[in-house]
Amino acid sequence: MVRSEAVEALRAPTRAGCVPLQPLAELLACADGRARCAAAVALGAPAPGRSARWGPAERRLSRRPKLGALLDDESAEVRRAAAEALSRLGPQTAALEERVLRLLADADVRVRAAAARAAGSFGEARGGSGVGGGRGGGSPAALPHPCARAAAAAALGRMGAAAHDRSGELVGCLGDRCAKVRVAAIGSLARFGPRGQMYADIARSMQDEDCGTAVAAIEALAGMGQRGAAFADEVADALEDPRDPVRSAAAAALEAFGWEGAPGAAAEGQ
Repeated sequence: MVRSEAVEALRAPTRAGCVPLQPLAELLACADGRARCAAAVALGAPAPGRSARWGPAERRLSRRPKLGALLDDESAEVRRAAAEALSRLGPQTAALEERVLRLLADADVRVRAAAARAAGSFGEARGGSGVGGGRGGGSPAALPHPCARAAAAAALGRMGAAAHDRSGELVGCLGDRCAKVRVAAIGSLARFGPRGQMYADIARSMQDEDCGTAVAAIEALAGMGQRGAAFADEVADALEDPRDPVRSAAAAALEAFGWEGAPGAAAEGQ
Protein backbone atom coordinates (compact mmCIF):
# COMPACT_ATOMS: atom_id res chain seq x y z
CA MET A 1 0.00 0.00 0.00
CA VAL A 2 2.87 2.39 0.69
CA ARG A 3 3.95 2.43 -2.94
CA SER A 4 0.48 2.80 -4.48
CA GLU A 5 -0.60 5.51 -2.04
CA ALA A 6 2.61 7.45 -2.56
CA VAL A 7 2.34 7.30 -6.34
CA GLU A 8 -1.26 8.55 -6.29
CA ALA A 9 -0.43 11.32 -3.84
CA LEU A 10 2.46 12.51 -5.95
CA ARG A 11 0.73 12.25 -9.30
CA ALA A 12 -2.35 14.22 -8.22
CA PRO A 13 -0.62 17.64 -8.18
CA THR A 14 0.68 17.09 -11.72
CA ARG A 15 -2.82 17.83 -12.90
CA ALA A 16 -1.91 21.45 -12.17
CA GLY A 17 1.23 21.00 -14.27
CA CYS A 18 3.92 20.61 -11.61
CA VAL A 19 5.65 17.91 -9.58
CA PRO A 20 5.66 18.34 -5.76
CA LEU A 21 9.38 18.26 -5.05
CA GLN A 22 9.25 18.51 -1.26
CA PRO A 23 7.20 15.30 -0.80
CA LEU A 24 9.50 13.61 -3.27
CA ALA A 25 12.55 14.63 -1.26
CA GLU A 26 11.00 13.08 1.82
CA LEU A 27 10.26 9.84 -0.04
CA LEU A 28 13.80 9.65 -1.39
CA ALA A 29 15.08 9.56 2.17
CA CYS A 30 12.51 6.99 3.25
CA ALA A 31 13.83 3.68 4.55
CA ASP A 32 11.07 1.81 2.73
CA GLY A 33 12.30 0.82 -0.73
CA ARG A 34 8.72 0.79 -2.03
CA ALA A 35 8.39 4.47 -1.19
CA ARG A 36 11.63 5.32 -2.96
CA CYS A 37 10.43 3.34 -5.95
CA ALA A 38 7.20 5.35 -5.90
CA ALA A 39 9.24 8.52 -5.99
CA ALA A 40 11.04 7.33 -9.11
CA VAL A 41 7.76 6.42 -10.79
CA ALA A 42 6.28 9.82 -9.95
CA LEU A 43 9.36 11.66 -11.20
CA GLY A 44 9.06 9.96 -14.55
CA ALA A 45 5.31 10.47 -14.90
CA PRO A 46 4.22 13.08 -17.48
CA ALA A 47 1.60 15.61 -16.54
CA PRO A 48 -1.85 14.17 -17.36
CA GLY A 49 -3.36 15.53 -20.53
CA ARG A 50 -0.07 16.55 -22.10
CA SER A 51 0.24 15.55 -25.73
CA ALA A 52 4.02 15.84 -25.72
CA ARG A 53 6.06 12.91 -24.52
CA TRP A 54 8.13 15.11 -22.20
CA GLY A 55 7.13 18.07 -20.08
CA PRO A 56 8.76 21.52 -20.00
CA ALA A 57 12.55 21.44 -19.88
CA GLU A 58 12.83 23.24 -16.54
CA ARG A 59 10.69 20.58 -14.87
CA ARG A 60 12.70 17.76 -16.40
CA LEU A 61 15.91 19.38 -15.19
CA SER A 62 14.52 19.73 -11.68
CA ARG A 63 13.96 15.96 -11.55
CA ARG A 64 17.35 14.93 -12.92
CA PRO A 65 19.45 15.11 -9.71
CA LYS A 66 16.83 13.19 -7.77
CA LEU A 67 16.64 10.40 -10.33
CA GLY A 68 20.43 10.31 -10.50
CA ALA A 69 20.55 9.52 -6.79
CA LEU A 70 18.18 6.62 -7.29
CA LEU A 71 20.38 5.02 -9.96
CA ASP A 72 22.74 3.93 -7.17
CA ASP A 73 20.01 2.82 -4.76
CA GLU A 74 20.55 -0.42 -2.87
CA SER A 75 17.20 -1.71 -4.14
CA ALA A 76 17.20 -3.20 -7.64
CA GLU A 77 13.54 -2.26 -8.06
CA VAL A 78 14.34 1.39 -7.31
CA ARG A 79 17.27 1.40 -9.76
CA ARG A 80 15.00 -0.09 -12.41
CA ALA A 81 12.27 2.49 -11.77
CA ALA A 82 14.81 5.32 -11.96
CA ALA A 83 16.16 4.13 -15.31
CA GLU A 84 12.64 3.74 -16.68
CA ALA A 85 11.76 7.25 -15.51
CA LEU A 86 14.82 8.72 -17.22
CA SER A 87 13.82 7.04 -20.47
CA ARG A 88 10.54 8.96 -20.34
CA LEU A 89 11.91 12.39 -19.47
CA GLY A 90 13.73 13.12 -22.70
CA PRO A 91 17.01 14.70 -23.80
CA GLN A 92 17.45 17.02 -20.80
CA THR A 93 18.15 13.99 -18.61
CA ALA A 94 20.80 12.61 -20.95
CA ALA A 95 23.55 14.07 -18.76
CA LEU A 96 23.02 10.96 -16.65
CA GLU A 97 23.56 8.68 -19.62
CA GLU A 98 26.99 7.41 -18.58
CA ARG A 99 25.60 6.36 -15.21
CA VAL A 100 22.66 4.66 -16.89
CA LEU A 101 25.00 2.75 -19.20
CA ARG A 102 26.88 1.41 -16.19
CA LEU A 103 23.64 -0.26 -15.15
CA LEU A 104 23.96 -2.54 -18.19
CA ALA A 105 26.30 -4.53 -15.95
CA ASP A 106 23.88 -4.53 -13.00
CA ALA A 107 23.40 -7.83 -11.19
CA ASP A 108 19.63 -7.62 -11.69
CA VAL A 109 18.33 -8.43 -15.17
CA ARG A 110 15.37 -6.06 -14.83
CA VAL A 111 17.73 -3.19 -14.15
CA ARG A 112 19.87 -4.09 -17.16
CA ALA A 113 16.82 -4.21 -19.41
CA ALA A 114 15.57 -0.84 -18.13
CA ALA A 115 19.01 0.68 -18.66
CA ALA A 116 19.05 -0.56 -22.25
CA ARG A 117 15.65 0.99 -22.91
CA ALA A 118 16.76 4.27 -21.36
CA ALA A 119 19.91 4.36 -23.49
CA GLY A 120 17.82 3.89 -26.61
CA SER A 121 15.47 6.69 -25.57
CA PHE A 122 18.37 9.09 -25.10
CA GLY A 123 19.48 8.48 -28.67
CA GLU A 124 15.92 8.75 -29.98
CA ALA A 125 15.36 12.04 -28.16
CA ARG A 126 18.40 13.59 -29.82
CA GLY A 127 17.48 12.37 -33.27
CA GLY A 128 20.01 9.54 -33.18
CA SER A 129 23.00 11.80 -32.57
CA GLY A 130 23.58 10.94 -28.94
CA VAL A 131 26.63 9.21 -27.52
CA GLY A 132 24.55 6.29 -26.29
CA GLY A 133 24.11 4.83 -29.75
CA GLY A 134 27.68 4.99 -30.94
CA ARG A 135 29.69 4.11 -27.89
CA GLY A 136 29.47 2.68 -24.45
CA GLY A 137 26.25 0.82 -24.94
CA GLY A 138 27.88 -2.56 -25.31
CA SER A 139 26.88 -5.31 -27.68
CA PRO A 140 23.40 -6.76 -27.05
CA ALA A 141 24.77 -10.27 -27.62
CA ALA A 142 27.22 -9.80 -24.74
CA LEU A 143 24.46 -9.40 -22.17
CA PRO A 144 23.83 -12.61 -20.22
CA HIS A 145 20.05 -12.52 -19.89
CA PRO A 146 17.68 -12.71 -22.90
CA CYS A 147 15.42 -9.93 -21.57
CA ALA A 148 18.38 -7.58 -21.39
CA ARG A 149 19.59 -8.64 -24.85
CA ALA A 150 16.14 -8.00 -26.31
CA ALA A 151 15.91 -4.60 -24.65
CA ALA A 152 19.37 -3.63 -25.90
CA ALA A 153 18.61 -4.80 -29.43
CA ALA A 154 15.38 -2.79 -29.45
CA ALA A 155 17.20 0.23 -28.04
CA LEU A 156 19.67 0.25 -30.92
CA GLY A 157 16.79 0.61 -33.34
CA ARG A 158 15.71 3.83 -31.61
CA MET A 159 19.12 5.46 -31.84
CA GLY A 160 18.91 6.34 -35.49
CA ALA A 161 21.94 7.15 -37.63
CA ALA A 162 24.36 7.00 -34.70
CA ALA A 163 23.80 3.23 -34.46
CA HIS A 164 24.06 2.37 -38.16
CA ASP A 165 27.62 1.15 -37.73
CA ARG A 166 26.32 -1.37 -35.19
CA SER A 167 24.10 -3.22 -37.66
CA GLY A 168 26.48 -6.16 -37.48
CA GLU A 169 25.70 -6.58 -33.77
CA LEU A 170 22.01 -6.81 -34.59
CA VAL A 171 22.65 -9.33 -37.34
CA GLY A 172 24.45 -11.40 -34.73
CA CYS A 173 21.31 -11.26 -32.60
CA LEU A 174 19.33 -12.91 -35.41
CA GLY A 175 20.92 -16.17 -34.32
CA ASP A 176 20.15 -15.68 -30.62
CA ARG A 177 18.64 -18.69 -28.89
CA CYS A 178 15.81 -16.51 -27.56
CA ALA A 179 13.05 -15.66 -30.04
CA LYS A 180 12.32 -12.38 -28.27
CA VAL A 181 15.85 -11.20 -29.02
CA ARG A 182 15.58 -12.22 -32.67
CA VAL A 183 12.31 -10.32 -33.07
CA ALA A 184 13.80 -7.21 -31.46
CA ALA A 185 16.83 -7.36 -33.75
CA ILE A 186 14.65 -7.68 -36.86
CA GLY A 187 12.60 -4.68 -35.80
CA SER A 188 15.68 -2.56 -35.19
CA LEU A 189 17.29 -3.47 -38.51
CA ALA A 190 14.06 -2.53 -40.26
CA ARG A 191 14.03 0.86 -38.54
CA PHE A 192 17.56 1.73 -39.65
CA GLY A 193 16.51 2.48 -43.21
CA PRO A 194 18.51 1.58 -46.34
CA ARG A 195 21.90 2.03 -44.65
CA GLY A 196 21.19 -0.48 -41.95
CA GLN A 197 18.82 -2.99 -43.46
CA MET A 198 20.43 -6.37 -43.91
CA TYR A 199 17.86 -7.69 -46.35
CA ALA A 200 19.28 -11.15 -46.94
CA ASP A 201 19.79 -11.76 -43.22
CA ILE A 202 16.23 -10.72 -42.45
CA ALA A 203 14.89 -12.82 -45.34
CA ARG A 204 16.58 -15.92 -43.89
CA SER A 205 14.68 -15.32 -40.66
CA MET A 206 11.43 -16.07 -42.52
CA GLN A 207 12.35 -19.72 -42.07
CA ASP A 208 12.74 -19.38 -38.32
CA GLU A 209 11.14 -22.16 -36.30
CA ASP A 210 9.55 -19.54 -34.05
CA CYS A 211 6.34 -18.25 -35.60
CA GLY A 212 6.68 -14.74 -34.18
CA THR A 213 10.19 -14.37 -35.57
CA ALA A 214 9.16 -15.55 -39.03
CA VAL A 215 6.23 -13.13 -39.06
CA ALA A 216 8.45 -10.27 -37.89
CA ALA A 217 10.89 -10.98 -40.75
CA ILE A 218 8.12 -11.00 -43.35
CA GLU A 219 6.58 -7.80 -42.01
CA ALA A 220 10.00 -6.13 -41.96
CA LEU A 221 10.57 -6.99 -45.62
CA ALA A 222 7.10 -5.70 -46.45
CA GLY A 223 8.07 -2.30 -45.06
CA MET A 224 11.31 -2.05 -47.03
CA GLY A 225 9.81 -1.03 -50.36
CA GLN A 226 11.58 -2.15 -53.51
CA ARG A 227 14.50 -3.62 -51.62
CA GLY A 228 12.18 -5.85 -49.66
CA ALA A 229 10.22 -6.69 -52.80
CA ALA A 230 13.38 -8.22 -54.25
CA PHE A 231 12.61 -11.16 -51.93
CA ALA A 232 9.02 -11.55 -53.15
CA ASP A 233 9.70 -15.09 -54.38
CA GLU A 234 11.00 -16.11 -50.97
CA VAL A 235 8.01 -14.46 -49.31
CA ALA A 236 5.73 -16.33 -51.71
CA ASP A 237 7.23 -19.61 -50.51
CA ALA A 238 5.91 -18.73 -47.05
CA LEU A 239 2.37 -19.05 -48.43
CA GLU A 240 2.90 -22.80 -48.09
CA ASP A 241 3.99 -22.52 -44.45
CA PRO A 242 1.84 -24.69 -42.13
CA ARG A 243 1.44 -21.80 -39.66
CA ASP A 244 -1.53 -19.52 -40.26
CA PRO A 245 0.12 -16.27 -39.01
CA VAL A 246 3.07 -16.81 -41.33
CA ARG A 247 0.84 -17.40 -44.35
CA SER A 248 -1.24 -14.33 -43.52
CA ALA A 249 1.85 -12.16 -43.13
CA ALA A 250 3.22 -13.45 -46.44
CA ALA A 251 -0.03 -12.69 -48.26
CA ALA A 252 -0.10 -9.16 -46.84
CA ALA A 253 3.54 -8.59 -47.78
CA LEU A 254 3.03 -9.77 -51.35
CA GLU A 255 0.05 -7.48 -51.69
CA ALA A 256 2.19 -4.59 -50.42
CA PHE A 257 4.82 -5.48 -53.02
CA GLY A 258 2.18 -5.40 -55.75
CA TRP A 259 3.18 -8.96 -56.62
CA GLU A 260 0.95 -10.33 -59.36
CA GLY A 261 0.62 -13.72 -57.70
CA ALA A 262 -0.48 -12.30 -54.34
CA PRO A 263 -3.71 -13.89 -53.00
CA GLY A 264 -5.30 -10.47 -52.69
CA ALA A 265 -4.46 -9.59 -56.28
CA ALA A 266 -5.90 -12.88 -57.51
CA ALA A 267 -9.13 -12.23 -55.63
CA GLU A 268 -9.43 -8.73 -57.13
CA GLY A 269 -8.99 -10.11 -60.62
CA GLN A 270 -11.93 -12.47 -60.29
